[in-house]
Amino acid sequence: MDFFNENEIKQLSEIAGKTYHISNTKHQIITDALKNGLWDKTYFWADEICKKLDAFSFICKKVWSQRGWEDGQRVSTFKPYTWAKIFKTGDESKDIYFTVGADGETEALVYKLDYQFSGNKYLTDSQKEICERLIKASKASWMQINAADLTNYSWKKLIKETINFIKAYESFYNQVMEYVWPTVERRVSRLAWNANGWVLPSGRYGKSTSEDSHEAKYGYGHEEWLFDTSKIIDGYHYGFLEPIRKEQDTYANKTYNVWLYTINGVTKKRYWIGILKNVEVINGVLANNIKEIYTKKGWLQEMEEQIIASGANHSGFSDWKGIDLFNIRYKIENLDVNDPYYELSNNHPIYDQSRYVFMFYKDNFGVGSEKGQAFIFIPPQDENQSTDNNEPDRKTYIREAKAVEIEYLHRDIQKKLIKILKNKYGSKNVTPEHKVLGTKKVDIVAKVNDSSLIFYEIKAYNAVTINIREAIGQLFEYSYWPDKHNAKELIIITQKPPDFEEAVQYIQHIRKMFNIPLYYQWFDIQTNSLSEKY
Repeated sequence: MDFFNENEIKQLSEIAGKTYHISNTKHQIITDALKNGLWDKTYFWADEICKKLDAFSFICKKVWSQRGWEDGQRVSTFKPYTWAKIFKTGDESKDIYFTVGADGETEALVYKLDYQFSGNKYLTDSQKEICERLIKASKASWMQINAADLTNYSWKKLIKETINFIKAYESFYNQVMEYVWPTVERRVSRLAWNANGWVLPSGRYGKSTSEDSHEAKYGYGHEEWLFDTSKIIDGYHYGFLEPIRKEQDTYANKTYNVWLYTINGVTKKRYWIGILKNVEVINGVLANNIKEIYTKKGWLQEMEEQIIASGANHSGFSDWKGIDLFNIRYKIENLDVNDPYYELSNNHPIYDQSRYVFMFYKDNFGVGSEKGQAFIFIPPQDENQSTDNNEPDRKTYIREAKAVEIEYLHRDIQKKLIKILKNKYGSKNVTPEHKVLGTKKVDIVAKVNDSSLIFYEIKAYNAVTINIREAIGQLFEYSYWPDKHNAKELIIITQKPPDFEEAVQYIQHIRKMFNIPLYYQWFDIQTNSLSEKY
């Protein structure tokens, strides 16, 4: 591969920050030149480094554009840099890394230790402050080779120089990681049984019958709103875990990864519900502040009304102290809910535990994951089993837990998304709840410049697989039933899920396999921002 040259870095400098226009032939040529030039060379640079450093991996997505604004409109602009992120294998989800690439603002090749200070998925504000304090004050924060000096370099010299840099600052990288990402204890917490996806109370069915338990006395548990992620305060959802309440002072101001399970009090079956990562245990002062905010917003009254609607006893609910309603908080991207909930076998060690204890996670609790495994046909276990019996089954009805869509989150996303789309396509070209097929309705229909239509379907479940599964069926029916082609594009909208990379991969795979114009975007209700279209 040809080495970096001064002219291509100057071209990057000249185009950096400018709005990309798809109809501009010059822009198309520059885009191709960037992808096949600087971005390919940056990828090659990082790849060669990692080939010689066994413990390191890299990511270089070759994304040449970024979101920007022009005259109040969302636009794509040319990035002023080409970055590849290099990190120790296993650290890819920690947002701290070495960076190599070309920088248009300084017209230089740059290598440095850095962190994801904007648009990040993993770092909290306090963690970013630590990164800023440690990294920016160090000599590792920026090293550059000016474009005019590139004639003195070759691939061999550049790769050797950057490898020596990474080796020199590897111990510092480790120290920063330890400060920012101290080892987080893994714990296990039982949830009160809930048949509504822990979005709202589901009534007395399945609850513990232990006389000394709150759920037996009142028919609900305070953790029944644990996944109601429509209620966000400063980036966090606040919830409650019963095992923490019993030793609140011990756990206050600490962070845990929590493995969640529940017991159906009728069938006695155990289910693994999912994992909450980086759960922060809050103190009583903050809990009281959160209760006040919930009260002012009308959320506390809404919760009390939901208790009544479920048939449970709401007596004294509003009198509970803040710490008895909220003792943890987490960011929604750290909520990983199983779809469906994982039924645990009778010999799983969790069957030895039935009480609400915040116990340490043990390796034998793990049940593995079937995600990504190849499909293999499994023959029936009993080949002689008859299927000719026409008699209907007469079994006691069992209410299994199920995921529930957060309707008010759905409405909130819809309302805010409409504003963005009207700003983009014009107020007369965006219609919410657009009728199709009689009384059925598309969440949002947008008419683009050439009079073609885009159908948007919003889903607000807590598992992205459910969101996509539900939305695809509706979008296909609305656009194609029985032999129509109503929409130019079909777009699924959700909150940003923790496993968004897999969601994007799945949608792109469907689009390629079946040549269907299906796309995926997520909406951030805190920042009122819409992701790019995948």
